[in-house]
Amino acid sequence: MKPNALPILPHSELFLGDNLLTSDYLLSIPAKDSHLFYQIEKILSMITLVTIFFTALLAVTDFTYQVLIHFPIQIINFLGSLLSYGVIGLIIFVLVWIVGD
Repeated sequence: MKPNALPILPHSELFLGDNLLTSDYLLSIPAKDSHLFYQIEKILSMITLVTIFFTALLAVTDFTYQVLIHFPIQIINFLGSLLSYGVIGLIIFVLVWIVGD
């Protein structure tokens, strides 16, 4: 056993650089050419793809909401504000006209 190592199953594969070593360490990393390494790699790839898919879906959903709902409502609110300012301006104009006569 190596000094300062925690014992576990002997001869577990450990990947360090390009060398396959046997190790007595508690946490071993699967070797690059081992089946476990490729299984972990496939799982991480799937997690990455699922994350990218849902991120893209969220972006499309947000864009659709902004274009179809949020912006038209903002335009309607803006036109409503212009209309209310126009009505207030018209009332002031009529009052000034009446008082001016």
